[in-house]
Amino acid sequence: MQQLQLSNIGSISRRFLQNFTKKTHGNGGTFWDLRENIEWQHQLVMEACNNQMLSPEVYSAVFKILIEIYVADNREQAEEFLLDIEPHGEISDLTAWLAAAPENVTYLSTVMKEDNIRDAEAALAKAHKRYLVDIGTNLIDALEQYIAREVVLFN
Repeated sequence: MQQLQLSNIGSISRRFLQNFTKKTHGNGGTFWDLRENIEWQHQLVMEACNNQMLSPEVYSAVFKILIEIYVADNREQAEEFLLDIEPHGEISDLTAWLAAAPENVTYLSTVMKEDNIRDAEAALAKAHKRYLVDIGTNLIDALEQYIAREVVLFN
């Protein structure tokens, strides 16, 4: 029973965060990545991204999401915290995110079409937030599944 109390979304997020480290791109920009190659953590990131190719931007996004939800006891709290996530604040970070994967253009196109936003920076920020919420929702699902597997293995 003690294992179950320790295995909530927040506790797994905190354990996950302990393995992150800040790294530097060749161009001087920074990103977050896993310090050690831990299979269950890579698997959770893959699940959060629908098993797509992973980039430094994805790991940075997961880090940002984990920072938002690390105090959550359950899915509802995690989703609530996720809604408050802030997109990148600098235009250079937003354009780097946009260029990180061709799929990110879809987020921008969707936001521009649905919200009729005419300001490019506002559209990029809203698209990035939508991206973070999508990955975050998937990550919360993956964390819950991980917890369920851990509880079954423990019992």
